[in-house]
Amino acid sequence: MSKLPKLQKGDIIDIIAPAGKPLGDTLKNAVRWVEEQGFVPRYHKDIVKGELFFAANEELQWRELKRALLAKDSKAVWCLRGGWGSMRFVPRLMKLKNPGVQKFFCGFSDITTLHLFLNQEWKWKTIHGSNLSAFGNKPSKSHQKEYLDLATGQTSELLYKGLRPVGNTHKKIIKGKLVGGNLCMLTSGLGTSLQPNLSGKILFLEEVGERGYRVDRMLEQMLQSGVLNKKVKAIVLGDFTEANEPNGKDLTMKAIQRLIARLDVPVFKGLKSGHGKINHPLVLNANVELDPVKGTLRFKF
Repeated sequence: MSKLPKLQKGDIIDIIAPAGKPLGDTLKNAVRWVEEQGFVPRYHKDIVKGELFFAANEELQWRELKRALLAKDSKAVWCLRGGWGSMRFVPRLMKLKNPGVQKFFCGFSDITTLHLFLNQEWKWKTIHGSNLSAFGNKPSKSHQKEYLDLATGQTSELLYKGLRPVGNTHKKIIKGKLVGGNLCMLTSGLGTSLQPNLSGKILFLEEVGERGYRVDRMLEQMLQSGVLNKKVKAIVLGDFTEANEPNGKDLTMKAIQRLIARLDVPVFKGLKSGHGKINHPLVLNANVELDPVKGTLRFKF
């Protein structure tokens, strides 16, 4: 298993936008933040020129994604934003030869597709966490620090507290590799060459803008596909935001409870990661230890 690289001042960070188009000065602000941290941002001048639903022309997006992943002179690839688009590149990604060198790869939401590829095919550890657009918006110093400490190797362990069981009384410590990300994108991978492999893994899920019945529908699809089964060691829920019904109620947890009733797998909520106000970085494909009694999730990498 590849190790996360340690970025140093002066290292190149390749900025890519394989999904939706950012608004306004998002790229400009993100570039400035990268420079302020002492790194060298690299990106194509037309990366956010825009075309239909996407940040740029598909061929340009693909060339930039491929170049960034394979470039020998950079240690990091950081996605600008999510939206929709990364899945279009799966067939071409599957033809790429693993360069054999792990990079610091960070992003979330639509970027879940790229995490799946890098985790399953290249065996990389990747960072499920804030896209660069968030840093251009001047987040808190503590938010910046946890990402910079991770990127520069100042920390080799992450510990998150406050996890709570959902409808189960599991007491034993659960160990395994953490995989997952955005529920919609994981579901979209079903039946493709990147169908998620969840056996023996701890599954992380987050979502935004999906009401309870839609969450229930996606979970039902994952169950019927056989991907979500009793071989999954545990499920950890991040934030499920903007999910209110027209009457103001949030039925997301009702959908989760329906899942629990049909699947004998421990489920926990309370991890502040995803589209909420706090988006803690998670190291996907890393070994984690979930302590149900203490309510903690510990990463070692």
